[in-house]
Amino acid sequence: MLPSGTITFLFSDIQGSTPLWEQHPEAMHRALARHNEIMHQVMAAFDGQVFKIVGDEFQVAFANPGQAVQAAVEAQHQLADAGWPQETGALLVRMGIHTGEAQEVESGDYRTSHTLNRVARISAAGHGGQILLSLVSAELVRGDLDAAIQLHDLGEHYLKGMARPEHIFQVVSPRLVKEFPPLATLITPGHNLPLPRTAFIGREGELSQLSALTVNNRLLTLTGIGGVGKTRLAIQTAESLLDIFPDGIWWVALASISDPDRVVDAVGEVMSIREQADRQMIDTIEHELGSHHALVVLDNCEHLIEACAQLADRLLRNCPEMHILSTTREPLRVEGEVVFHVPPLSVPENGLDRKSLEASEAGRLFVERARAALPEFELIDSNIQAVVQICQRLDGIPLAIELAAARVPIMQVAQIASRLDSAFRLLKGGSRTTSSRHQTLQATIDWSYQLLSAQEQKFFELLSIFAGGWTLGATEAVCTDEDMDEFLALDLLTNLVDKSLVTLDRHPGREPRYRFLGPVRQYAWDRLERSGMLPFFARKHLDFYLAYAESYAEKVDGENQVEALNRLEIERENLRSALAWSLGSPQTAGESVRMVVALGRFWLVRGNLNEGRQWIAAVLAQESDCDCPDERAVALNLMGMMAYRQSDYPASKAAWEESLEISQQLGETGLRGIHLALTGLAMVASEVGEYEDMIRMFHEALEISRRVGDGLSEADILRNLGWGVMRTGDYPQAQAYLEQAERLFRRYNERVGLSSTISGLGEVATRLGELEKAKTLLEEALALRRELDNKWGIGATLGTLAWVAMEARDLPAARQYLGESMEVRQ
Repeated sequence: MLPSGTITFLFSDIQGSTPLWEQHPEAMHRALARHNEIMHQVMAAFDGQVFKIVGDEFQVAFANPGQAVQAAVEAQHQLADAGWPQETGALLVRMGIHTGEAQEVESGDYRTSHTLNRVARISAAGHGGQILLSLVSAELVRGDLDAAIQLHDLGEHYLKGMARPEHIFQVVSPRLVKEFPPLATLITPGHNLPLPRTAFIGREGELSQLSALTVNNRLLTLTGIGGVGKTRLAIQTAESLLDIFPDGIWWVALASISDPDRVVDAVGEVMSIREQADRQMIDTIEHELGSHHALVVLDNCEHLIEACAQLADRLLRNCPEMHILSTTREPLRVEGEVVFHVPPLSVPENGLDRKSLEASEAGRLFVERARAALPEFELIDSNIQAVVQICQRLDGIPLAIELAAARVPIMQVAQIASRLDSAFRLLKGGSRTTSSRHQTLQATIDWSYQLLSAQEQKFFELLSIFAGGWTLGATEAVCTDEDMDEFLALDLLTNLVDKSLVTLDRHPGREPRYRFLGPVRQYAWDRLERSGMLPFFARKHLDFYLAYAESYAEKVDGENQVEALNRLEIERENLRSALAWSLGSPQTAGESVRMVVALGRFWLVRGNLNEGRQWIAAVLAQESDCDCPDERAVALNLMGMMAYRQSDYPASKAAWEESLEISQQLGETGLRGIHLALTGLAMVASEVGEYEDMIRMFHEALEISRRVGDGLSEADILRNLGWGVMRTGDYPQAQAYLEQAERLFRRYNERVGLSSTISGLGEVATRLGELEKAKTLLEEALALRRELDNKWGIGATLGTLAWVAMEARDLPAARQYLGESMEVRQ
């Protein structure tokens, strides 16, 4: 496995090898074999990993920079002493060493990165027999080298294709040649790109894509929310194209310019074009650029959008070889423009382990910036969870993550994570030399907010009523009033997407969804709370999502079961938000009861048992202006089932007994509640060995369900009766009940109950020793439960499959089933 993170690379190649191959191919085959043998042996001796050989170029990775230097010196010694073919003479090998960040890919190589590009350029600048080091590598090894090895300062040099000059050092020792011709570097940079002072993290895919887009299109615009890293990405993109634009790359910083008339002058200034008395500046710029193959970068155009659009249009029409790269929070809308929306950095997706964190761009950025602020900072088991939380809560916005990392010298990471609800007070204190709008997170979003019209500002605030994203239909239902119809809402929403304040997510086969990045929503929400509009629109939000929950609750036990569950999953955060708001007033207590009733089956199937119990308990404990005993009885039934699934039998029994009491007082309208409560109490009786009471209550419930014509409930009771009778050892009777339930569930196409019934038949077969039949049934049940994402059911069926595997003496399979079952159950 290759080293990852901060790595020291050594690149080498044979100087002048091409004419030798042309003149003496056979001798070069022998010479190259000897060269490769020496390089492989020496690199391995100093723990260097050769990860790529291209022709005669070796690419080697070291975890320790000192070993890289020692390996280079030893390799030069052995190459000098090797016996070479007479035709070729001694092979002269140049070597370059540089330290930086890199990430391994699955093919046993590293992703193309700024680090690899730089070490290649350093190596190419040298001469055969010479070893060159970058400044960062030199600083790391200084003081750790043998006394015989010295570093000779060669000063700063511009490298081909690199925006930032490199301070280069030559390794000197008694047996190495010391005097060489001047390095093969550039005299002038041919650009005015800013020189970043911090490492560029991640974005390898975007950088490669943007380089191609810039070359193949004459106007490329990078859009995105403030702080997402548009400027930094533009710098890296431009730097990667220095070889492509021989007539220069010109960086025009517009953030500090407020007068639109100054945009053209700013371009002239960076290109050192003097104003002429008889000609406008734009005419002079066009004349100077002419047919030059150059790239102009217009950075931060949003507050000067019209002027920038006019300038870009004019230059593209009159300078046929010129390309423009712009960064802004909304497109320029110029003919031929290609728009690239810069996404946030990737965040840790699964788990809280170190591997998941270090694989994410946001995680790597936080660690790198934290170490810059506090060199002794280390990623350890006790702070990984907090770093993951920071990256996820800040939605991978680079500026926000950098500001959070800047707090590391005075706060523990867990303390930073716990204060993210007050992010705008916490995340400030950036570099004093950066733009004022990038010194705090609030100032960054303020900049975008102030560029909105009054209508757009109000609508921006209103949209924060949504949690976790929303649809166009939800926008029209919740955010319209007498001053804003659905067409105006659509126009304003489109404007906010264009201005990078709202993100549009598209998924094949699904309705597009809109969302805020976390810090942006918090900013808008803070303003909404102060606006006085919140109560009115929160009520509209509650009404919309209550109707949504109830419409899909009706389908959770029907033919479109999976779709209904997935629809509720998509809107989980909005449903939670609406439910939380309904708990705030006795006037909305009725809605809160209806909401938990609508969501109860969803919580049960998807395994959200703790959450469901907590919500139902909070709803039932509140003061209420509504008289809804039937719905309270249903809520208690749901709570009883959730407690039962967690083996909390005292709590489940208490909930079902209260539900039974309420339902019995309702008379004929309470019959469904009665048989549900009796079924639950019978299930508890089966768990504690009270089998006579169990059978009596199940049969009472079965009689009521048949009397009221509730076929699904009849199937459910038969299913539970089969499971209960199984405990008594009467397997044929248990199988008969389960087969009756199976027929009913298949008739109604209800897959939650069907999967449990088939799982029960699989367990009966296991108890009867019919292991092949049992495995077939259980695998069918598991497939159904995976389709439903029924976590409790998945865990239970995996456990039974482990039992079958143990009976069949297949212990590896049993261990695998049990391990997955444990993970799901936890």
